[in-house]
Amino acid sequence: MKKTINILSTILVTLILIFTILFIAISAMSFISRKPVAVFGYSYGVVETNSMYPMIVPGDFVLIQKQSFSEYNTGDVIAYTSVENVTIIHQIIAKVSYGVETKGINNSNSDLGKEGFITEDRILGKVVNYGGHEIGAILINNRVTLITISVIIIGTGFVIQLISLVKQMIDKQKVQNEIDIDALKKEIEKELEEQKETDKNID
Repeated sequence: MKKTINILSTILVTLILIFTILFIAISAMSFISRKPVAVFGYSYGVVETNSMYPMIVPGDFVLIQKQSFSEYNTGDVIAYTSVENVTIIHQIIAKVSYGVETKGINNSNSDLGKEGFITEDRILGKVVNYGGHEIGAILINNRVTLITISVIIIGTGFVIQLISLVKQMIDKQKVQNEIDIDALKKEIEKELEEQKETDKNID
């Protein structure tokens, strides 16, 4: 029972560590590239401007789901790649057969003049969830610190896993050595018994 609990605890701690490292790594990648990072069909990023305030505020984490063009409707908030190759998160205010017109709800003008109609190939997906600006704002304002911490945590995680792997290998080798020694001992004892028997027959 105790062994089972220890195994489950190890698995749980490992999973938490993996998800923590994954979250920090994705956040760091998003901050460094200033673009959402795609994972399992979703993109994940952090908003750094107030163009969608007060709906989405700087520091909010956004979850973006890729959809077919027919599924995008007026009022949806989407992420798209601008003509300057920057990710923009704005709301659809009009839709035509070949694209959509977008606008930041806190902006005076739509994006049409600068971006034209946003075609399907430029749309990264629809924003399906957002929030957490209390944490995100701190991360944005401390980008270098975040990257440093990420490297340290990821490095520590790898070191811990490496130590665990080495320990397992040592333990495995130790058990194997004990088995080999025990087998050798039995072989020697057998040879001694056979020698005794031979000596006895000679006498």
